[in-house]
Amino acid sequence: MVPGADHLWELKRVLYDAPYPNEEKETPYEGFTYEAIVPVDFTLHLANQADIQSLFRMTPYCWKTPKAGVERMEALENLDCQASFRIHIFKKL
Repeated sequence: MVPGADHLWELKRVLYDAPYPNEEKETPYEGFTYEAIVPVDFTLHLANQADIQSLFRMTPYCWKTPKAGVERMEALENLDCQASFRIHIFKKL
């Protein structure tokens, strides 16, 4: 499972001045062939600052976000944020 292009996009827009989408690509593995890539997309409704902080702390953004981005995030009262994943399914040759 890997993040989709727009995974946590709304959070990234708050944290960074110039966010960019995640790269989506196939990663071949020797001895396997792709069966499918299954998208899983849903919206997270973060109703308060504690929920926003909980999400933020479980991401790599927690230790690499500029101070100004953290301050913008800390000013939010709520946030609707897209979660986007791609499940890569392989078949052994």
